[in-house]
This record gives sequence, structure tokens and C-alpha cells, in this order.
Amino acid sequence: MKKQDRQKLGVLGVLLLVLGVTVVFAYRMNQPQVTSAVQPVPVKTSANPPAPSEAHIRLDLLENSETADAVAKRNLFQYRQAPPPPPTTPQRGAASVAPNPTVNPTPPPQVVNRPPPPPAPAPPNLAPFVKPPSPPSEAME
Repeated sequence: MKKQDRQKLGVLGVLLLVLGVTVVFAYRMNQPQVTSAVQPVPVKTSANPPAPSEAHIRLDLLENSETADAVAKRNLFQYRQAPPPPPTTPQRGAASVAPNPTVNPTPPPQVVNRPPPPPAPAPPNLAPFVKPPSPPSEAME
């Protein structure tokens, strides 16, 4: 057996050992947990279960066209604002003061001016590493 063959056989042995350890750990990790300490949750059932013959489809709810039109026209993807609160009535005996509505204008969006990116670095000078072409030799004549 050559030295190179022995090396390859040693690498194969190490790889098989790693595979065996991986399989053992994978098997042990995938085993179910021991459930002797876990108590099952009791299922609660109704005292008066409905009889199978009592199940009915309420056609009066399905045929109500007023609610069906309202549901079909509502856009679910549009933001809906809450209705404004009702105006408050002044209390008896309180001084009547007209409230000053304050309007908070939204500020304009901030524009961020970023400086341009720095220029790319200069390419490296490879002149010291490049071998100059040798003159044609006269021996080849």
C-alpha cells in the first residue's frame, strides 16, 4: 500500500466517524420528549350539545340585500378616518367662551442633501512587478 493510499484511507475513516457521530446526534435530537410528567388537558364538552337535526342555515340573513350592498362597497384597503366627535354643548352657569380652533399644519417633508460619494481610488502601480520584455536572442537564428 502506498503512502498516498494510506492517507486517503485515513481521511475516509475520519469522514465515516464524523458521519456516524452526526447520525447518532440527529437520532437522539429527534426522539419525542418523555411525556410521563405532562398531564393531558381535559376536553370540555357542552352539557347540552345541539341535536344534529337542529342545524339550520338562516336564509333571512343571507337574503338581506341592504347589508350585502354595504359590505360589497366598502374598500378594505383604504384608510378610514374616525368620524369627528360631536360638538360639546356649554354647561349651565359656565361662561360662554368661543373655543379657538388651532390648526396644526403638517411640516413639509425634510429633504436630505447627501454629499456625493468620494472618488474611486487610483489603480495600483504594477510597474515594479512587471517583467520587461527580453530582447530577442540571437541564438535562435
